[in-house]
Amino acid sequence: MNRQDPRALVDHFAEDCEFVDLSDGSSIRGRAAFLADLLDLFERVPDFHVVESRLAVEGGTVAAEIRLAGTHVNEWRGHPPTGAEFDWQTCSFYDLSADGEHLGRERMYYDAGRLDRQLAGAGA
Repeated sequence: MNRQDPRALVDHFAEDCEFVDLSDGSSIRGRAAFLADLLDLFERVPDFHVVESRLAVEGGTVAAEIRLAGTHVNEWRGHPPTGAEFDWQTCSFYDLSADGEHLGRERMYYDAGRLDRQLAGAGA
């Protein structure tokens, strides 16, 4: 993520991976669709990066608290660009795929209202 290289990031995911955004109810299936979504995100927030993270691993599941940040330079989530930086606190659970080498599913949780207030320029 911090290399701003979506292609390298999706290589960690299985071809039939699933990304579930439990805060807005959306779901993406397949590596190609996940890549398209990430490319779109980096177009809207070119400096998107991880500020800090904490991981816990249990068997084939990884839990991650991740603080993301970037500068809102293009329309995103229905908000016109403000040029302001945002701070996005998330929690994700990753399940390994059957091959044990790739991520099969990510379920992401976050406070969508807090993120949208920041993107609208209203602060946290």
